[in-house]
Amino acid sequence: MIQKIACLIASLLALPCYIFAQEVPLLGVCANLDKSAVVNKYDYAFIQPTVSDALQPLQADSIFNNGEKIKKSDVKVLAANVFIPGSIKTTGPEVNEQRIIAYATTVFKRAQSQGIPIIVFGSGASRMIPEGFSKDSAFKQFVSIGKSWHP
Repeated sequence: MIQKIACLIASLLALPCYIFAQEVPLLGVCANLDKSAVVNKYDYAFIQPTVSDALQPLQADSIFNNGEKIKKSDVKVLAANVFIPGSIKTTGPEVNEQRIIAYATTVFKRAQSQGIPIIVFGSGASRMIPEGFSKDSAFKQFVSIGKSWHP
């Protein structure tokens, strides 16, 4: 019994050392790039804009302008969310896999060129299953599209 108590006390004493030895996660804010000054003012580590705000994948390269909006950000852009807009369906009868692949290729190319390592899928409107459409078929479409991005 004394050994168990001693072991418990040793564990409790070691716990703060373990906790403080761990790297604290970065705290960022989901916001458009035009809010980066405010995000910086309050000492957040990064900003997470939408893909459409930061990478403008539906715009020509000349409009994207080599990521000038990202370069002007007052804080790092470590991720972008809402990967696919609601206008591009990933489930249902309107799915156009070639359009999705072309769109994703543009997103990944621009994200890589700007040093953005994380794209968050989210995209609720894009992946919403239309009423009357088979959930099983929608799941298979979604998986197929996801697999098309990986070698």
